[in-house]
Amino acid sequence: VKFAFNLSTTLGTPSGFYAEGFRPAVEGFGPMNPTGTWIGVTVQKANYSALPVGQSFYPTMTKGQSAPAFFSYKNNGNVPWYDEVSAWVAGQRPVRLATDSALNRASAFGSGWRFGPARPAENFAAVYEADGTTLAANQHVAQPGQIVKFAFNLSTSLGTPTGYYVESFRPIVEGYGAMNNTGTWLGVTVAQANYSA
Repeated sequence: VKFAFNLSTTLGTPSGFYAEGFRPAVEGFGPMNPTGTWIGVTVQKANYSALPVGQSFYPTMTKGQSAPAFFSYKNNGNVPWYDEVSAWVAGQRPVRLATDSALNRASAFGSGWRFGPARPAENFAAVYEADGTTLAANQHVAQPGQIVKFAFNLSTSLGTPTGYYVESFRPIVEGYGAMNNTGTWLGVTVAQANYSA
């Protein structure tokens, strides 16, 4: 007889070595003889780490316009990343793109973002294999070594002051913490709208 099963951890599982012993049992009758079967399980500390690998050009907008933007990061940690679509199904915390400098800063360009002006993207726009071009089989979970693209829009209103803005971003694990400071940013230029007839 072969018994197959999964071993699962949570972000709260203490790291360390666990000796997990097992033996068959007859439910309602009792356990069988001690078999001495066990598995040594090592739980490592979750390392959420992002390496920037690409981004969009710096946009120039007139007041009242919006512009698309994106950042791409390689998952160079030791745990998978789950986006909003997959996290709750898998019982994991979602990885989203957050504003930075300061962390969770309200962006002047985030009026259209679903989760507010500090969360530009909650889902992965694409997940690639390590080569950066081959789409991964799962577009909502990024395994270590894979590359995630976050895409979003920057929006202005007619009341947005003209000028040059430095908008910083980095991935965050909601309810767990921000990833390493990636130093990813966009220079955004807002120009005066020119209405002429």
